[in-house]
Formats: sequence, C-alpha cells, structure tokens
Amino acid sequence: IFINEVKFCPYHPRAKIKRFRKQSSFRKPNNSMIKEILRDWDINIKRSLMIGDKKIDQQCAEQSKLKFIYYSKNIFSAAKKKLRIH
Repeated sequence: IFINEVKFCPYHPRAKIKRFRKQSSFRKPNNSMIKEILRDWDINIKRSLMIGDKKIDQQCAEQSKLKFIYYSKNIFSAAKKKLRIH
C-alpha cells in the first residue's frame, strides 16, 4: 500500500467553530472528494477500495463505483475476506 495524500473535510453543518459550519459536497455520502482524488491522481478505480465504518461510507463508495470494506474491529481480516487474500 502506498499513501500519497491524506484528505479530509473540515466542514460540518453543526460544527462548533463558526468558520467550519457549512454544507459541503466533500462530506460523505457525497463523493466530491473521491472525484477530486481521481482527477488528481492516476488511480485504477477497479483496483481500488474504500474502507469505512458507517452506512454513509458505503453509500459514497457505491456512488464512486469503489469496492467497499466495512471496518469493524480487525481491518486486516475484513480486507483479506473481501479481497480473498490467503
């Protein structure tokens, strides 16, 4: 695995800090952040996946046509099962 960049959305409609209190298409389940990443990087989406722990993560992955792994306690076991790694 290679991590080339980390992205996050600081905005939330109920943020405590006023400058971050707003709607953003970068927040899940929207997939604007995924679209931006795909535009900025040479990524094979068929060989990519998204890991998350909420239904909105899965919705974002589905919109982006990404494989999705639900993370519970053991992320490695979840990835092995989804990707059929032995």
